[in-house]
Amino acid sequence: MIAKNILEQGLDTIIRNLYKDFEDTLLSKVLLPKVEIQSVRNQDYRVKFNNENYLVTSSASTRVPSSVKILQPVHDLTSYSDDLQEVALFHELREKEYKDAKFLDAHQRALNESTLYALKYLDLDTQLHYFTHQEDSPSLIVPRIEIELRLGRGRESWRTYSLIPVRNGHLSFFPGYGRNFTLQTDVGEIETHLTSAATGTRRGMRTGSYITTGLKPWYTAHPELQTGDFLTVDKLEPQRYKLSIRKTT
Repeated sequence: MIAKNILEQGLDTIIRNLYKDFEDTLLSKVLLPKVEIQSVRNQDYRVKFNNENYLVTSSASTRVPSSVKILQPVHDLTSYSDDLQEVALFHELREKEYKDAKFLDAHQRALNESTLYALKYLDLDTQLHYFTHQEDSPSLIVPRIEIELRLGRGRESWRTYSLIPVRNGHLSFFPGYGRNFTLQTDVGEIETHLTSAATGTRRGMRTGSYITTGLKPWYTAHPELQTGDFLTVDKLEPQRYKLSIRKTT
């Protein structure tokens, strides 16, 4: 019977069908909430996700009913074609959930799950378009961390000393202790490094407590920063990063 099927269908067809059956079975085990796009108007997206209603908008002054949550997207959704809007919105919504849950790698987690989302919900042509778009859009694959500005012993030490606190979970994101790297900012490029470690720490070791060299002009330019806001750091190249702000207050 097997030999007859091979002769009638061709080995290539049988292998493709087996792979498709395997893929469908595997993806059926992946539990991801689906994005329901309810309306799109002037680049504002009304969507339902995880039993919550959202307005995804770049406007900071939009008013909505209390039953609707507002999300300001990290990425430019207009850079996506219509067939990729759904997976782009999934990424934004999922990243917000992980950020709200205080995950340090929220962006990377959302990116990983966006890949699964595309495989699970998009048709083959749209999947190909999505993965091609990823390759052509560095902003989608840039590693990112967010650092919350917190009180230290009741003081805003980050403001007083113009420093970026670096917690243990973020040490591997930067070059090692004492190794210079560039921060691209809105006040120019800053050459800096990880500092503050025990006596005898060798240059390049995965340790350090904060980044401070060269940051005073940047903090002076941003008096609006408050405890609870986040510093977003994107890794552009091995020794080059971009620093920006995500306000929460």
